Amino acid sequence: MMRIWGLSFQDNQLGSVEFHHGNATRACPGMTSGCCDGLGYMGNVPYIFVKICEWWPKHWSWLFVILRCAFERFSVGKLWELRPQLRPGWLAWPKQPLKKKFRNLRSCVMRALRNCIERNTFLPSRDEFNLECVTLRAPHFFIKDGVWRCAGYDSSLQKWRHLPPLTFLPAYCKPDGDLFKEYLVCIKDGIVCMNVSKTSQDKFIVFNPLTGKWKELPPLNHRRNPVLMHLVVDALTKSYQVIVAGSSRSGDGRLSRITEVFDSRIGKWTRTGDLPGPDYALNDYQSGVYVDGYLYCIAFLDQEAGRGILRYNLNKSTWSNNWKYLIPFSTNSTILQLVESWGELYLFSEQVNENNVEHWIDRVEWDTDIERGVSWSLNSVMRSEKMGGRSLEVYPEYTCLPYSKHQLCVFNTIDHSGVVYDVRNHRQSEVLQAPPADQGFSGESFVSLNPLSFTIELSSKSKI
Repeated sequence: MMRIWGLSFQDNQLGSVEFHHGNATRACPGMTSGCCDGLGYMGNVPYIFVKICEWWPKHWSWLFVILRCAFERFSVGKLWELRPQLRPGWLAWPKQPLKKKFRNLRSCVMRALRNCIERNTFLPSRDEFNLECVTLRAPHFFIKDGVWRCAGYDSSLQKWRHLPPLTFLPAYCKPDGDLFKEYLVCIKDGIVCMNVSKTSQDKFIVFNPLTGKWKELPPLNHRRNPVLMHLVVDALTKSYQVIVAGSSRSGDGRLSRITEVFDSRIGKWTRTGDLPGPDYALNDYQSGVYVDGYLYCIAFLDQEAGRGILRYNLNKSTWSNNWKYLIPFSTNSTILQLVESWGELYLFSEQVNENNVEHWIDRVEWDTDIERGVSWSLNSVMRSEKMGGRSLEVYPEYTCLPYSKHQLCVFNTIDHSGVVYDVRNHRQSEVLQAPPADQGFSGESFVSLNPLSFTIELSSKSKI
């Protein structure tokens, strides 16, 4: 059997080596020579290249990332399957001059690498490259092969893309496969916040999906599972605040009024102003929307009047009693969801009138006057008849999310497809296709308690 000398690097120091008929006759400090059979040579090729990439990061860092991901996912046995492509250069090795040996070695490895990354099994790994400063729409969480993953739609490339798998999170964060919905989720500027509690008491974590760093927040001062949760990030101070309000625990109206805010600069929760209105005014899981220092949400303004819009002043830590707006069609709506898009506030609703079901999008506007106070108005953006009857109420089957500066998308959380509407022309502009199942996007779906009406703006600079 043909014997070939392999090389291994010990101290990240490259020394020179002389070859004689394919065998290493001398190795300088930092290198050792070893003998292996043909299959061993196959295993050493990626090892040598990875070590070279580690030694020369300024010029080869991009290649190191690709090689590491490729060869971590493809064993020596997998590469051995490519031996018909590698065999010509491999057998000619002993007879070639030194310069040609390395040219053929590079050619063999790159050919094998190209075959690796073009396979469907490698597609999720390719999407994990170059995610810095990428914005993904319609976030989609799912579990595939026991791994918790997240994907989103990149409108600039017009394709669905994977985030790095969430394997860095502790085991208690993984959703329960027996439950079809769990967790309150919000995302802002590359940071994700979740209430991963599986009991009647809270358990909050924040993490950066790009860097893999995470932190468990301290428990609330008043233990419960909130109904509203929102994340606000300050890019200048690189700090963040988590606002929670309401309670899903029945039988304790006192907890349903409480609002608390976590500030990363002081590392603790602070109780702020209580919610106005009746007990359990916050009745729908939501994240709310944040515009110009104010958090807006949907709540019961009065037990008999119906639902409307409430406003929370983050700087003053109080709910504004004079900033209430009763939604006139709230009693006929199975869905009421606020959406923020490029500083504009929109209301997405599902209207049920006898046998007719429609989806509406209205722009929320208001004027302030010293004498008259606040004057609210809803301006129609879209009306569309929904096929198939009213939506499910056990979890948000349809959500509305920002797509571009003048576009909103009505998104189906079951089949992960959507319809995009232009808010200026008041008409449908395109269709968002569901992610392809054969490219690693299929799996056991994870449904959040609240509508995921936000984008994932990835950044490794976001601090936890």
